[in-house]
Amino acid sequence: MRRISLLLMGVFVGMLFSGCLSVATPASPHTATSGDMPALTVSSAVTDSDSTYMPENNSVRYRSAIMQTDEDGRPTGEQAEYSVVAFETWGDSEAASLAAESVREQLIDQLPDALESVDVLVSHDGGHRSITVAYVVSKDADGDVLSTPDFGFETLVSKTPSEVTATVSLDGNHYTATYNVTVERMELTQS
Repeated sequence: MRRISLLLMGVFVGMLFSGCLSVATPASPHTATSGDMPALTVSSAVTDSDSTYMPENNSVRYRSAIMQTDEDGRPTGEQAEYSVVAFETWGDSEAASLAAESVREQLIDQLPDALESVDVLVSHDGGHRSITVAYVVSKDADGDVLSTPDFGFETLVSKTPSEVTATVSLDGNHYTATYNVTVERMELTQS
């Protein structure tokens, strides 16, 4: 349920920033399924200077924000702020983002217009992250369909991988995780 809440929040925020107030709901209890394509395996070495492995406590120091303010809280310029997290926490976040991006890239290759009507999100159920591909149907307040993807839900399922194994590396240290990929039909009701 938490995964659906996070997914709905992501879709809602996207619609809010696009100028539409909407309510997202799953189309029915049985609209989520695993992708049909074979599993993907991806890897990436993080080479930016904003992330540093700290061997003394197996953690990562990373840039978490950029902001500088005066005494009144007004922005005065840019200054990086850094946080430190366990390597496994950092690795899971980076690997999940890499997995989602690889799913996006595969869908663009398979269905060039997919990302105009499909969102690829990292979901978290409290215990493990997963990748959700949201097939979005927009409706007006009366329930009339405003837009649907140019392809069917089953076509999207057939072009989506079942899972992604992602490996991220930082300063010679590696983190690998496998993320299930679920395709979910979502309805956005615009008011």
